[in-house]
Amino acid sequence: VIATLYAVNAAATFLWGWLVDRYGRRTGLLGPALCATAIALVLAVRLPPELTGLLAALYGLGFAATVCLGPW
Repeated sequence: VIATLYAVNAAATFLWGWLVDRYGRRTGLLGPALCATAIALVLAVRLPPELTGLLAALYGLGFAATVCLGPW
């Protein structure tokens, strides 16, 4: 789960950089929303390990947006 989170996070940093450059800085606010959604699902629903890994990937995708929000 941790390896999935960090692998997606590293790759998604470039994606968020492109999205923010292309569509504006407010697009980066979707990242924290993805993180909040993933955390809420992990806490609210009992999931098998495979789906927990998928939510970790969603969290990593959202958390990568913080790199682009720093200059904001």
